[in-house]
Amino acid sequence: MAKPQVVDGYRLQLVASFLTIRIGVGAASLIALALVVAFGSVANAWITLPAIGIDLILNVIESRRDERRAIVSLGSMATLLGVLFVLFREPALIGAGLVLVIVATAALLERRYAAVLTGYSMIWAVVGIATLAEYGLPYPGETPSILATSLCVAAVTTATIAFVYPLTRRLDRYDALRNRLISNVSHELRTPLTGLHGLASVLHDNFDELSAAEVSEFLDLLVLESAEATALVEDLLTAVRPTDFVRIDVGIIDIAAEVDTVLAMLGPAITKNVDVRNGRGLHAVADPIRFRQIIRNLLTNAERYGGPLIEVDIESEANMVSITVSDDGQGIPESDRDKVFQEWQASDLGVRHPHSLGLGLTISQRLARAMDGDLTYEYSGGESRFTVTLPGAPAVAGAALS
Repeated sequence: MAKPQVVDGYRLQLVASFLTIRIGVGAASLIALALVVAFGSVANAWITLPAIGIDLILNVIESRRDERRAIVSLGSMATLLGVLFVLFREPALIGAGLVLVIVATAALLERRYAAVLTGYSMIWAVVGIATLAEYGLPYPGETPSILATSLCVAAVTTATIAFVYPLTRRLDRYDALRNRLISNVSHELRTPLTGLHGLASVLHDNFDELSAAEVSEFLDLLVLESAEATALVEDLLTAVRPTDFVRIDVGIIDIAAEVDTVLAMLGPAITKNVDVRNGRGLHAVADPIRFRQIIRNLLTNAERYGGPLIEVDIESEANMVSITVSDDGQGIPESDRDKVFQEWQASDLGVRHPHSLGLGLTISQRLARAMDGDLTYEYSGGESRFTVTLPGAPAVAGAALS
């Protein structure tokens, strides 16, 4: 038996708003109908009064639950409209009611629940139409009008669902990405933070018993773990900001020197041999901090997923400088290469690694493009090759300095 729907994220907010509106409208309708019953004479009003009262009670109860479910409110609404249709035999009422219920169902419920509730609403429509036939309705000459109204209702419902359904699916995806981000951040930050806490605790509790060499080793590990945590935070902050709001302070940088700085910062985190070839003395116009962030992501990516040999080639062509980080690993499957710079692909492609949010390549490409360059990937000659291109300093140095 399927579990009742539990809403989350934007759906939770929509359901809360929907229930608030339903309670307000229900209360107003109940008061108005009670006045009609007390001072007026409307056929079947006394039967409608308890139906609206029950619907109102169900919505109030549902609004107070921790796990608010729109399916309860929508099911009650479909039932109420069906009862009213049978009692008052008004085709326009059921038409408008069906549009409202089905559109709300498309916006608030998952597909399987939406299908069930839509079918339930249609059953009430059939019951209502059968009731019309029993009373000899529609009257002669009204059939074309009713058919035209039905077609209009169907057209409006279809058009509205065609607009609402893709929107809700997109919102569902954003909700899933948000939950995934929170889960990944919590998981990935826990590893370096746990390491930091453990190392600090050992130093705190056993400092007098440790030799100078052991203390130095622990401090090196503390620096490494803190650098990992800092890198994760930097990637996260860059990912959540629009590119236009990412601060870029360009200047003339010595490319090889910046690569050496990144290697020194990573230290023991890079266990493979890294060969920096060519490019000594080449300069580019870039933000040094953002450039180091890109190179750090590419080197750690090659360390985690690549082969045993990592090479960094720095070359100049025309007015651009290229920095290629390559390794001799298996590479990314050809069918997935066009997705490599999309968010979360590290986990989608089954290549997750501790300290990874699945955002590094996405962020690196964004940063490269923000500096008037680019980051591309290719697999050639048995090597995975990530190439960063940036404006060369000789071509734009005068403009940059001025």
